[in-house]
Amino acid sequence: MLIVSIPYINDNFLNEQIAVIPEEYYVEYRLDYNDNFESFPLSLCNDKTIITIKNNSSVKNLAHRRKEFLKKVYLNTQAYIDLDIELISDFSEFCGKRVVLSAHFEKGVDLYRIQQVTDYANKFRPVFLKIALFLEKLEDFRILKSINETVDVPAVLIALGRFSKMSRLMYPIWNSKATYLGIEGYLTAENQLSLDEAEFYKLASVDKKTLFGGIVGGEQILHSKGLPFYNEYFYQNGVNARYIPFIIKDSAGYVKFLQIFKNHFFGFSVTMPFKLVLAKMYGKKAINLIAPRLGRVFNTDFDAFRYALKKLEVSPDDKILILGAGGTARAFAGISGEFRYRYLWARNPDVMILEYPEVTVCSQDELLNLKFDLIVNCTPLGIHEGEEIFFDRITFSKAIDLPYLPDRDTGLIKLCLERKLEFFDGHEFWLKQSEKQLAIFSEEIDRMKH
Repeated sequence: MLIVSIPYINDNFLNEQIAVIPEEYYVEYRLDYNDNFESFPLSLCNDKTIITIKNNSSVKNLAHRRKEFLKKVYLNTQAYIDLDIELISDFSEFCGKRVVLSAHFEKGVDLYRIQQVTDYANKFRPVFLKIALFLEKLEDFRILKSINETVDVPAVLIALGRFSKMSRLMYPIWNSKATYLGIEGYLTAENQLSLDEAEFYKLASVDKKTLFGGIVGGEQILHSKGLPFYNEYFYQNGVNARYIPFIIKDSAGYVKFLQIFKNHFFGFSVTMPFKLVLAKMYGKKAINLIAPRLGRVFNTDFDAFRYALKKLEVSPDDKILILGAGGTARAFAGISGEFRYRYLWARNPDVMILEYPEVTVCSQDELLNLKFDLIVNCTPLGIHEGEEIFFDRITFSKAIDLPYLPDRDTGLIKLCLERKLEFFDGHEFWLKQSEKQLAIFSEEIDRMKH
């Protein structure tokens, strides 16, 4: 069940938004966005309408006016009314019929107060209980799910804060009856999932059998090629699975989260800086994929690097320059042991050299004076305009460039095109490693389905 929340700005705005909302969606009208909320057209109310008037200090004499108007809505339409737990005493005569009982915990988890709210819901019997709970840690999602174990009425459960979108995308995992969406540019809650995002993830067809996976990293993952790639594959092939972004800060908390909910997840692509951090937790040097149900980890960068070296016809005696010392650079070092002359240029090369002592650290002078047969760029260098100057000072014949941009070439690729050099760019690298990831995801989904 999906509920689209629309702020009541004016009648024209309402009509514009209603025209694009699918008929099967419920609609919440947030009347606290209009000081003259009594002018709201009751003709819009039906049995898929929820009327909500939250506290708003800019609305004059709100308490009395809200009480009178909500009673009018209740008595004269088929709409539901949203009542905050603090207001329920004013509407006790309505009992639970067409009432949504709401409780917001914006300061964090208060288990005692949550229990009071669920006890009251069991007594009052609303059509559903809505709880919005600020979560500081990923593993706190178990608290969200546990609420359904103590309440006897349907519950809508939403995380507040940076996990809000995640909680809405995966709402069936917490046994939530529904989730709330907003209109892009007019969201009624911080980090609310927009109607456009819900349509991108085909949220209307998500159910308790849907399996989830995604990509782990920082804010940059919101632009990942994997989001449209995997979701389109699942949609076109009738696979009940979704691939979503997991923006995390605490890797240990993420691992705990996976342990708690592992039976709902088919796998995750892992990006920097978590390739190394999570790898240590699994006893590996570097990883880029986790299949949490059985605790399996992989590095599909190996496959892409092997393919690139073969395509570029790199020979064992070629001089190779590796730029960077992160997880992807170490993956290349791990599969390129047959190559005799490997050089490394990085800001912090120490850990990588401990792992791969046969790789030679390259000084600034050597970087500029040696002639390299292949340069392997495992850094973000080249993403920004003008950074091709760095590569222009290096003599090389071929390139593997991991960064990619949606609308233009990176600095290294631009230079390769100008010099007419062979290269393997970030788009091709991503596609090659994603083929392997898709095979692993599909295998895991088949196992979980059966």
